[in-house]
Amino acid sequence: MKTFQKIATLVVVVLLLATGYGLFRTKSQPDTVANTDSAASRTQAALQVDQSSLWTARWLAQMPTSAEERQVAEDALQLADKEMEIGRAHV
Repeated sequence: MKTFQKIATLVVVVLLLATGYGLFRTKSQPDTVANTDSAASRTQAALQVDQSSLWTARWLAQMPTSAEERQVAEDALQLADKEMEIGRAHV
């Protein structure tokens, strides 16, 4: 049993180290967008619109198998696209 416990402890430690390394490597950089009304800052701000719903809708649109599911997925894709456009318009 002691050998099993040592192996399990080693596995947990390795997984914790891998998790820490992954978090360190994927840490986001601080925002450097200026608070001016220049065209460059508006362009930079427009690039920061959350596009996760659009990407999720695109991914889900590829999955449906029936015609009814495909129509629902296309509707979700159009809604996500409109949401992203609204987000860009308000920036």
